[in-house]
Amino acid sequence: MKHFYKQFFLCLLALAMTAFSFAQTAIDFESQAPGTYFEAANTSQTSASYSGFDFTIYSTSSTGGVYYGFDQDNPSTYPESIGYNSVYMYLGTLDGSPMTEIDLTRTGGGLFDFNKITLSAYPSVPDYDVPFDIYVQGFKNNLAVTTKVALSTVIKGQGGYAVAVNFDLTGNAGFKGVDKVVITTSIVNDFMAVDNVNLEALDATSVDLKWFTGRLTGNTASFNWASGVETNFDHYELERSLNNNTFSSVSRIAAKGSEQQYRASIAQTAARAYYRLRLVDMGGAVNYSKVITVDHKNDPQGIFVYPNPATQYIHVYILKSGILTIYNGSGKKVLTQALETGNNDIDVTGLAAGIYYGIVNGFNVSFVKK
Repeated sequence: MKHFYKQFFLCLLALAMTAFSFAQTAIDFESQAPGTYFEAANTSQTSASYSGFDFTIYSTSSTGGVYYGFDQDNPSTYPESIGYNSVYMYLGTLDGSPMTEIDLTRTGGGLFDFNKITLSAYPSVPDYDVPFDIYVQGFKNNLAVTTKVALSTVIKGQGGYAVAVNFDLTGNAGFKGVDKVVITTSIVNDFMAVDNVNLEALDATSVDLKWFTGRLTGNTASFNWASGVETNFDHYELERSLNNNTFSSVSRIAAKGSEQQYRASIAQTAARAYYRLRLVDMGGAVNYSKVITVDHKNDPQGIFVYPNPATQYIHVYILKSGILTIYNGSGKKVLTQALETGNNDIDVTGLAAGIYYGIVNGFNVSFVKK
């Protein structure tokens, strides 16, 4: 059996600015049952999401499949291993194809300070008692912002287990404010293990984003979003990706203040695209919205109502003007309003909490009033 044991990251969030909040996360995998296992066949990558972070494994084979799981080794047998008295996460390839890397990112994107990690790796063809290196490297916007930091390890010939290495980059400024940490090795390997992560997630809280939606009509993608409190907030950037990996800015929208609604429209010729909002405050701090998919499958079939549930307003997007009639759950008509082609705002503060139904131009809609 291959034995690797590592200590991975501990999530912390801290910044000496009121525009940021502190969010501390300890990732030690002790809550996972040893022997738990997941696999993804016929693919070259998969991600394990844990405590707001993604651990993504990449294989050189596009169809060989990958896996991850949790285990713990006999502490009396392997005192230098990553699983010595500790549950660890391991990642590998199903068919034994070489791994290319493991990426650590925040779920949904975002910046973080990377501090510590413990890792083990196992060569595809073990060369016992011969040292090799494990590397970590920081990235931002898909560009390397640090050189590779290396630690040497070895596979013990007696016992056949990997010696764990502990990276402490707390004082390395290059690993502050990264959006990805890439883990690689100097040898061909098909298995790695991680445990005990230490990092600080940087969350800009100068804007409270209520919702973010997008629709595709013909070759035009239209977006709507709303803010709650905006404090020392500067602007939004609408970013697009065709592969849900590499994003680029396609529009910039200045902040208007708290409790505002925003709209943007851009041309989209691709059948499918992915979008997110880049949120930038006046101090240059950056955060990201969720990623949404905009494709022809989501073309509005006449009408689109959001947010759902609603509190003060519903926003109705319609392809053709008409009269909207809204009924409560008992079938009583409670509101009638003329709608123009495009976006319409309807005040529902006077409606009691509950489920409501509407009809316009033969289309039925429903929403929940909180």
